[in-house]
Amino acid sequence: MTFLLLSGWILSTTPAMASNFADVFEGAKKARAEGRFGEAEQRYREALTISPDNADVLLHLGIVLGILERHEEALAVLSRGIANAPDYIDLHIAVARIKGWMGRLDEAEADINYILSIDPGNTAALELRRQQAAYRDQDEDRIWRLDIGYDQSRFNRVSRKDWHEANIQITVGSKQTQGHLRAERSRRFGETDTYVRTGAAHRLNGDLGGYINLGATPAASFLPRWKVETGADYRLRDGGDFLGPTIIKLDLAQKNYASGDIRNIDPGLQQYLFNGRTWLTGRWINTYDLTPSKRLPGWSLRADWQALDSLRLFGGIASAAETESGASVTTLSRYAGAILDVTSGLGLNFAFTRDNRKAAYIRDVFSGGLSLRF
Repeated sequence: MTFLLLSGWILSTTPAMASNFADVFEGAKKARAEGRFGEAEQRYREALTISPDNADVLLHLGIVLGILERHEEALAVLSRGIANAPDYIDLHIAVARIKGWMGRLDEAEADINYILSIDPGNTAALELRRQQAAYRDQDEDRIWRLDIGYDQSRFNRVSRKDWHEANIQITVGSKQTQGHLRAERSRRFGETDTYVRTGAAHRLNGDLGGYINLGATPAASFLPRWKVETGADYRLRDGGDFLGPTIIKLDLAQKNYASGDIRNIDPGLQQYLFNGRTWLTGRWINTYDLTPSKRLPGWSLRADWQALDSLRLFGGIASAAETESGASVTTLSRYAGAILDVTSGLGLNFAFTRDNRKAAYIRDVFSGGLSLRF
């Protein structure tokens, strides 16, 4: 009797659930068609609660997330769909399209080739190949960016005038390769130094990238006379929804002061979480004061959270050597800040840092800046 009642309940609820799913799914598609992408995302996620492994819902949700420029999250959703429906060609096309939006054109081309190996006449894949070829030829992913910043430092435990530092940087290039020119003007100890730097960054593919910076301070009083920086990062794994991409990093630097050279060898690890909305970065810092042949070990931890599509919050703590006028002393730093995209072309950033320099002083740093993108 109980079995019959349960069977009747299941049969009676199944049509209602199917009807509810259809209503939610159609509502999501309507919201997307009308450009209400935030609402569309919510409705697609509601549809997933009714049908968790539905490949059509995962496809449409991934596309909406891509339109919202939450690319890593979009790829994770589409990968979930492919795991459930590996032969669903539209999922593979969506992955290739989003990788193209991210500038990972070589990976996108490989995905398109895979699709055409299965379905040589697929019109969507052929059109996507044409579009991405035109994208390469026209170099539409050019980057022009101007960053301006200002820092003011106030001291506790010692009687010292505030430090004032201003910087300006212009960056030009593409999503794969960028070059920049930067100038920093610092006022400390009644002296003024101007540091000038140029550098370049390049991504060999979607997993591997690197950079190099060269800088100098003419007639330096307290800043390094010259500095060389280089580094690389490599994505170990793509991950999924909760535990996303894992990236290893290595940063190297050498600075020359009148008193001698300082060298840094700093490996690190970056882990994305929660569909790419949060990421943690840790570094093992190794500072070598080459004059007395002394190593000063340290570490740093930082957390970033994409609270909104236009707002990122960050904070961190570090215990590492800070070099001032050629002298390196272990300093405990705590900081927090925010990056706000006011429009697609204007961004603002704010930060507060407290440095506790061992047996010396406490320094509070107030930072602000703006970014203009062209």
